[in-house]
Amino acid sequence: MPMITYPFSHFAKTVTFLARQAFLNATVFRGNTFFALFSDLLFVFLSIEVWQALYASKETSLVTESQLITYVVLARLLPNVMMEFVDTVQQRILSGEIASELLRPIRFSVYLLGLEIGRYGHRFLLQVLPIALLIHGLIGINLPTSGLYMALFVISLVFSFLLMFYINYIISLLAFWYTQVFSINTIKNQTVRFLSGIYVPLWFFPEWAVPIVQSLPFASIVYIPMQIYLQTCTLPQAVAYLGLQWFWTICMIVLAHWIWSRAVKQISINGG
Repeated sequence: MPMITYPFSHFAKTVTFLARQAFLNATVFRGNTFFALFSDLLFVFLSIEVWQALYASKETSLVTESQLITYVVLARLLPNVMMEFVDTVQQRILSGEIASELLRPIRFSVYLLGLEIGRYGHRFLLQVLPIALLIHGLIGINLPTSGLYMALFVISLVFSFLLMFYINYIISLLAFWYTQVFSINTIKNQTVRFLSGIYVPLWFFPEWAVPIVQSLPFASIVYIPMQIYLQTCTLPQAVAYLGLQWFWTICMIVLAHWIWSRAVKQISINGG
């Protein structure tokens, strides 16, 4: 099947339209939003209590307590490890409905990306931002003191989102060959949470493990953006981190497109 190509302007308009629709659809289910807001808030407060107790019981010169609290709050709010479309794609593949995606004038990945951007925008505005502001008012979290670092953080956050999206997309496409994607997805979720620094910041990993874990794509999802946000790295290091994120994002995009091309051939062979 020939690759669908179109100018960036068309891509941007398509993604914007899909994101807007997904954002509006998410606002319909206000009960879900309230429940997610409450559960996230509870989880963040519990995490703060745990890490404050650990920090008080063990002296460390790696970070200050305020930096640790800021990290714990944002690391648990910003990344979207579990993306809604994974289960949907699996169901469409198992039912055979996925064949209809070949008729779309846009790539399947672009369609899913647009929807996920809208869902993330909704989550950021109605969950992440209110919780972050509330905790900042009650406890206090570090705010960026440099506009340049803040700009680099935003770029890093974009790479983080794209990496997480394509990792989820790759997992969802495995349903073409494996019917139990749920198990694979669960392993992925826990692996990402551990190696990205969501559960435990890489500061507290064994010294020999930090360079290894830091070079993996998972660290680019949470640890690297937070290093830039907290300004615990120099500007040259921050630029190098962005280069690493760019590298892993390109790798995931290439891998995702290769898996999709294999899947399309399988659909064609089976008469889809």
